[in-house]
Amino acid sequence: MSKVKILTLIIILIIGILTLTGCASKISSGEVYQKEFKEAHNEVSIIPVITSNGKTTYTRMIPYIYYYPDRYIIYIKKFEDNEWKTASYYTTKEAYESINIEDQFEYVKDRDLTEEPYTREKE
Repeated sequence: MSKVKILTLIIILIIGILTLTGCASKISSGEVYQKEFKEAHNEVSIIPVITSNGKTTYTRMIPYIYYYPDRYIIYIKKFEDNEWKTASYYTTKEAYESINIEDQFEYVKDRDLTEEPYTREKE
């Protein structure tokens, strides 16, 4: 089996595993058990980009700058189906400051994010 086919199979396997991991239901409301603030910062990551002309495969290393704004994170928990389920949400400064530990938090679509916010640019 060629290296390209093996690499393709590995990538498909990784994507399948990540897809199945993302299928778990996430709670959208619960009791706040932790709050966290992360300051804005920038990071540079080198990302390998693989290209092929049909005969040869090339790997180029491309630097990307990731810009992370101030992040306000709320961690919640809920006892459901005989187990504790947890989730975390990135929210606004106002929501973060208005809620305390042990308060009830409910995800609001236009206010809260499930993934860490950032922007990315080629260097």
